[in-house]
Amino acid sequence: MTTALAVLLAAGVLAAPAGAQQPDSMVPQSMIIAPKTDAPFGFKVTPRHALNTVLGLDKVQHAIAGHPRAKRYMTVPLGGQYRGTYAVTFIDTTEGKVLADVYVNAMTGKVFEAWTGPQANALMARGLKPYKGRSLNNWYIWLPLVLLFLAPFALFGIWRFMVMDGEPSLRFVVIATCVLAVLAGMLIWLSQEDALPPGATYEPAHLQDGKIVSGHAAPP
Repeated sequence: MTTALAVLLAAGVLAAPAGAQQPDSMVPQSMIIAPKTDAPFGFKVTPRHALNTVLGLDKVQHAIAGHPRAKRYMTVPLGGQYRGTYAVTFIDTTEGKVLADVYVNAMTGKVFEAWTGPQANALMARGLKPYKGRSLNNWYIWLPLVLLFLAPFALFGIWRFMVMDGEPSLRFVVIATCVLAVLAGMLIWLSQEDALPPGATYEPAHLQDGKIVSGHAAPP
């Protein structure tokens, strides 16, 4: 019983790295863009215009004041509620601290969100839902993990309740093994769901002929 449980648990744990062959699917993709670049296809506002809007905000000027080593990053989020915006982030490279994080609507040029202070440096402080976890909040992700964690305790409790003395019956061992095998199989399936094909490499998002091409698997 102990050996079978250890083998099945190991199968579930060892399956996890397969999904790590590609960028974290919990983090929305984004593409770095230079301010001098023309507006991508479907955008009406240029990166330069969006950047000037951000630099004109009093709260941003106040946030980066006194931080001579602040470095600016400009990206285009490719998913979620920030799709269709420019993201401008200022980071103090000395402290590794986010000073300001601003999103500008790429169609209207208006500021969508502007975060400074603790809210710029910590996503949890922004009050957004979900503020963490992202796809891990889906029941089909966390339920197999919870069941796999509780299974050994539940099986042991059932065994102690049904068989107070002696070894567990063969029928009980077979049922317990099948339950653990199903749970481990679910973990393996989840780990392979978004994994890149064997030999493939990940090509990050980029501009091609003025159009945004999302990150994808490139053939070897």
